[in-house]
Amino acid sequence: MFSRIKVQVFLLVFAIAGVNFPALSALVENSATDSAHSGKTLIGQNTKEPLYQRIVDILVGRRQNNGTRGDDFCPIWPNKDRTDSLLTWSDRPLFVWEGDATRIEIYYSDWKLMWGEDVTNVQHITYPDNTENKLKPGQEYKYIVSYQYDTEDGTTISTKEQHSFQVVALDKRDSITDGLAVLENQIQNLSHQEKVLERANYFAQQEIRLAGNNNTQKLWADVFRELFSVSSSEWTETIEQIRSDEQDKQCPEPVEGSRCCF
Repeated sequence: MFSRIKVQVFLLVFAIAGVNFPALSALVENSATDSAHSGKTLIGQNTKEPLYQRIVDILVGRRQNNGTRGDDFCPIWPNKDRTDSLLTWSDRPLFVWEGDATRIEIYYSDWKLMWGEDVTNVQHITYPDNTENKLKPGQEYKYIVSYQYDTEDGTTISTKEQHSFQVVALDKRDSITDGLAVLENQIQNLSHQEKVLERANYFAQQEIRLAGNNNTQKLWADVFRELFSVSSSEWTETIEQIRSDEQDKQCPEPVEGSRCCF
């Protein structure tokens, strides 16, 4: 408790003093295990680089081959097949996929339904803030996505997948929130898009161990939540180009009827 109080006091002092983020990062890392940290920062750097490259640089830690699927559907977040994509800081995470999803459902760990919604012609949806069933820190939830795909003979198949995810535990969530507040103070004069890039980079630098095992998580759910929050045509086209390019790298010779996952 005393250690956490010291960290919070130092965070306040550094926020007032306007100390650069690398110094803050070193302080937090030395004071608590799995605390919020910024790693490399973007503030005041690389602003002249193309948007494409800046987003790719943020996603670089996630660039791994997720394999080829035969049903033309890919979960992006959450994804049980990616050991680094099971955790979210936000209690309103963004669920992202590729393919033709028809319905999203979230369940408590005991399979009591929390929320569900039919979806068409979209590839992401945010957990609503007007639902009575709020996601809670430290809790695990079940995500069910129903989707359709066409077979080689033209038959349309309807099926579903199950993925689990967790909300960051309260103490670690508070630590990340504190670091985010410091960042927000530093970027308050930037444009909306620059702020999005800074926050996405911040979440991509977090490393947290998932409760119950030793898998280190980065907050890709929160990275995607930021990146998909910008609605400009240039931004949307850039995201789609990155997704297409990554699929081409993973599957240079695609098999008909299959999809290489982003």
